[in-house]
Amino acid sequence: TPYTISISDLEYEEIVEMKYDEDIQVEEIIHPMLQNAIIDFILTGIVRHLRRKQGIKMNKHHTMLVHISRLNREQEEVHDLISKLIEVWKSKASSTLGSSPRKFRKRMQERWDEQFISQSSIMETWQDIEKELLKDEDEDGWLHSVCVRMINSLNPGESLDYAKSEEGLNVIAIGGNKLSRGLTLEGLCVSFFMRHTKMYDTLMQMGRWFGYRHGYDDLVRVYTTERLLAWFAWLVKVEKEVRSDIH
Repeated sequence: TPYTISISDLEYEEIVEMKYDEDIQVEEIIHPMLQNAIIDFILTGIVRHLRRKQGIKMNKHHTMLVHISRLNREQEEVHDLISKLIEVWKSKASSTLGSSPRKFRKRMQERWDEQFISQSSIMETWQDIEKELLKDEDEDGWLHSVCVRMINSLNPGESLDYAKSEEGLNVIAIGGNKLSRGLTLEGLCVSFFMRHTKMYDTLMQMGRWFGYRHGYDDLVRVYTTERLLAWFAWLVKVEKEVRSDIH
């Protein structure tokens, strides 16, 4: 389906091995698959922002889940990389100087055409998105509201304080066990998770992440491994059979 993007075994290994290096540009460190997922998060966040301005009712929060490892230190590595990448992209998105910002917006446009326009009948155009993308922080550009948070025991003070965000929280949430224990991620739109589990109850809890998507069900994207996609397909089949038996 257009809503799922599978991660191969080779890509899995390359993503797990990502390491921060101050001598290398962050765009060269972060795996292209994860970069694509973050681009999808930005594109869909802007589209949802535009839809709400048109009066379409939906969850005001916009969340991306990044769940690569259960290990806190590895989550910290991913958090630092993504935080740095978002800062670089915020600077590029609204800049009109030099070729690098133009290349970045061109990459965003190509991703929009390939991953969204070609997959479903979406009304929003690239021109609509680019207009919002070019707004800087002083103009309240949507991208400048994005924050990156690590939800684990290394960072006990960090939380997903959805209730305190009147305008809506636009967040990339990175974590492990804390995120897999039934926490509902409000307005979850893009999921990037690779942690394998065969435990039926854990798979069910992970399924709770996906929540309700009124107004943006055409924008949801799930990045995961081929093995996890097979397990979730099996889980859906089992659940249907159980519901049928009860009926």
